[in-house]
Amino acid sequence: MAADVAIDCTGIAAVVEFLLHRTRLAVALFGVVREEIRYAGGLMWGPGVSLVGYGDHNRTAAETAYAAVESGELDLSALITTTLPMSRYLEGVEQLRQKQAVKVLFDPWS
Repeated sequence: MAADVAIDCTGIAAVVEFLLHRTRLAVALFGVVREEIRYAGGLMWGPGVSLVGYGDHNRTAAETAYAAVESGELDLSALITTTLPMSRYLEGVEQLRQKQAVKVLFDPWS
């Protein structure tokens, strides 16, 4: 099972690569990427999957956002409906499809 679009907020290469292989249309990067992401050639053929970011995505923007969260000025808790380990990815996608979740946080360390 694959999602149409995925948003990565971790910036962890292994997570982005995991999403690239389980997403049909696009993976959007919002995490600060510090490692090389391997983008398999087979993902580009046929309809392919796009890997996209945004122009002002840089360390300063990430530090500003982090400071707002850390100070309590920006509360993100309402955005996360549930937290699941990556091993329960299919369950999380199904919750999204069934509209039982707004955002699923896949914890790569659990």
